[in-house]
Amino acid sequence: MLWASPVISGDRLLLNALFTIWIVLGARWEERDLIVQYGDAYRRYQAEVPMLMPWRPSAARPSVVVH
Repeated sequence: MLWASPVISGDRLLLNALFTIWIVLGARWEERDLIVQYGDAYRRYQAEVPMLMPWRPSAARPSVVVH
């Protein structure tokens, strides 16, 4: 857990901030590559699934239709 420490020194804060930025940027770069590889299918997937946090308010969730 990156941010779970109750006491964070200055160097730990800097490390946590840099790792957080790296994780977000890395996820965006990976998603860009996946869009190039899979196109509209991946864009539809992006619309249904959150990028980093596996939770979304229920009002924001699209209704699932099973065929």
